[in-house]
Amino acid sequence: MKQIFQFIGAVVTAIIGLLILIPVILTIIGVAVPVVLSIIGIALFVALIIAAVAGIIGLVAFWRFRKNIKDNEFEFVRNGKHFNIHISKDGTKVNHRRDVTNDDED
Repeated sequence: MKQIFQFIGAVVTAIIGLLILIPVILTIIGVAVPVVLSIIGIALFVALIIAAVAGIIGLVAFWRFRKNIKDNEFEFVRNGKHFNIHISKDGTKVNHRRDVTNDDED
């Protein structure tokens, strides 16, 4: 777990360092403000798209979980301090399917 946080810290430090160094280098070259604002705008746009996709995935996951709770297709299993939620695959609903097996023919 410690290594994961160290890796995340190193990545964030590298990104912040690049955000500081890129404008300095571009200022020295002489192409400063429009390029820097474009880079920041593109980065914020990508972050916004990622947040939107993550939000949609979260909404769908919560919707399915609430639907399974309403249909009583789950059970809570207590393991010490923690609860696990098991959602049954077969469920209690028919799902508009009919049995087409021929078990009566022997």
